[in-house]
Amino acid sequence: MKKLFYLALCVSAIFTSCSEDEIVPQNNENVKVETISGTCKLSEFPKTIHFAGKTIILELMDSTTMPEVEKRVYTKGLTLNGPYYVSGTPRQTNYTNQKLSISNTVGVPTGIYFGDVWSTSGEIRLPQQAMIGTIGMPNPAGYIDWRTREKGVNWSMATTSTGLKLSWHFYTLVLNYNSIGQAVSYVIPLDGAKVKIPYYWQ
Repeated sequence: MKKLFYLALCVSAIFTSCSEDEIVPQNNENVKVETISGTCKLSEFPKTIHFAGKTIILELMDSTTMPEVEKRVYTKGLTLNGPYYVSGTPRQTNYTNQKLSISNTVGVPTGIYFGDVWSTSGEIRLPQQAMIGTIGMPNPAGYIDWRTREKGVNWSMATTSTGLKLSWHFYTLVLNYNSIGQAVSYVIPLDGAKVKIPYYWQ
């Protein structure tokens, strides 16, 4: 009798746990996600993008530019939320030990090098109440495409339940050896690990 009781208890526990595992949270079908993506070449900065009822401005900025931007905003009598800063995250791509012809690059002798391709990326979130967001892209700029070495940034935007998410990335080259096998240490056109993106919203 005791065996039957314990058997029934175990079967009950199994059915209870299975039914709880099958509970799937329902998605909110009223939330419509909008997305947009593109590139911004060095020659196109500053670039204004209108998306999801917001205006996003991509500007080239460095340590000397941000104070000027703040001054410009305050002069217009606008409320400045920020500047906030996000760091870039560099990751090595699958393109390693590439043969690269380098010329017209400050601090790097013209020649053939062997190196790795890295991608630096980051994410910025603007709240629902933000109507205008200004994002400071690094100056000097990274590469949109490491093969063509065109400078700029790749970007994408998506609406979220709390506002807007802007993702960005660019490429850099880490040169390890020159054509005669000597070890070198160059990162062009900029070191992604040192990139800090300023942004503010109104």
